[in-house]
Amino acid sequence: MHTAYIIAECKKKNIKAVEASREAEGQWVKDILEGSAPMINYFSQCTPGYFNGEGQVGKHPEVSGKTAVYGQGASAWGKLLEDWRESGEMEGLVRMY
Repeated sequence: MHTAYIIAECKKKNIKAVEASREAEGQWVKDILEGSAPMINYFSQCTPGYFNGEGQVGKHPEVSGKTAVYGQGASAWGKLLEDWRESGEMEGLVRMY
């Protein structure tokens, strides 16, 4: 649904392509790290393996924030996307015409 919304908005506004702005990506990584801190902490205590990047989870926040899950749960994730769509601003996307 979310991707379909973005595609429809791009067609409507003659936008050829979009990508996340550096600022939006940085904020997203920060939000993910804050929300997934308990999970990152848990995996950092495990024996090195696939699920903790061979023991590297938590040691490189820029990587952990790009591979972790949204820590607030599925309902909050859906609400976040819904609110983003309802704003109509496509905030955080760089548009290419």
